[in-house]
Amino acid sequence: MDVFEAFPTQQAILYLRISHTSGDQLGDDYIEDAVFKQRQGVAQTGEKDTRTGDATLYLKPSSAFVAASGGNMVGSYAKIDGNLYRITSWSEGKDFDTAEVKHYRLDMERKDESSWAQSSILE
Repeated sequence: MDVFEAFPTQQAILYLRISHTSGDQLGDDYIEDAVFKQRQGVAQTGEKDTRTGDATLYLKPSSAFVAASGGNMVGSYAKIDGNLYRITSWSEGKDFDTAEVKHYRLDMERKDESSWAQSSILE
């Protein structure tokens, strides 16, 4: 069974990261139908508890964002349900029998949008 048949899809806005010699910038944005899975938790470091908001996004192989990224999706951003996430890694989900790519899995970490809006990536 396909991940897109098993779970409901929702819209995600993906912002492509473009590397320049003067620093990273955001390129075009893409609205994609995707399967989104959020994991909320608390990480404990010493005596400090930090809320974590890691997530996974599944995109179809026909995704315009995947095609535009040329396989360089790490460092790009996604906005889902009003929350901002940075893509930290990605992998292909393949059919074991045919080796056909069925989906792309993007692992993401939640970011604070207020710090993102002031970061050098937008300059």
